[in-house]
Order: sequence, then structure tokens, then C-alpha cells
Amino acid sequence: MNRFRCTVVFAVSVMMLLTAVLCFAEDEKTECSPEEIYEACDQNKDGKISREEWNTIDINKDDTITHDEWDRYKYKSADKKTKPFRIRYFDVYGDGTMDREEFLRNYQRFQ
Repeated sequence: MNRFRCTVVFAVSVMMLLTAVLCFAEDEKTECSPEEIYEACDQNKDGKISREEWNTIDINKDDTITHDEWDRYKYKSADKKTKPFRIRYFDVYGDGTMDREEFLRNYQRFQ
């Protein structure tokens, strides 16, 4: 009887430990390359991102695409997570669009 009780206590302890680990484990986050984001923004594939193309992802229209906005656009959900990043719309040449060079210059990844 004593051995049975020890086995039950051990099994319950293991289950509690696994539950705690699963509850507090951080969601796995995927890596998104700047090129992948640039290609998604350049919807008509003309090599430049127009303001209209940008605004399809920039939900709150603050000129910045965050990883949360990207997750909602790319995965249609806020549940799947991307590693944190931010890219600000910045038209260096003043031509009303943002090319690959301008995009990559303003891409920031956070740790």
C-alpha cells in the first residue's frame, strides 16, 4: 500500500510540474525576414511600396508596421507570433513610394 501511495504522489507531482511548464512557457515565435515583409508589402511587384500597399498592413495608419500588425496580416490571427520588429514608412527620395533600399534602411528588429 505504501509503494502505491508513493507512485500516485510521484505521478501527481509530475503532472503538476508539466502543467506549470506548459502554462508559463513562452509561445514559440517565428522569424520573419525583412525581404519576406518587403515582398508582401509590394503587392503589385513593381519594386516599390506605395502608400496604399503599405496601409493594407499598417492597420492603425501610424506609418509603422509592427510585428503584431504583420501577424494579423500574414497569419490572419494574433495568436501566431513573430519575433518583434518595427518598420517605419520612410520615403527618402520623396517620390511617394518606398523602394527596397529605403525599406531595409528603416527595418528594426528587437531582441
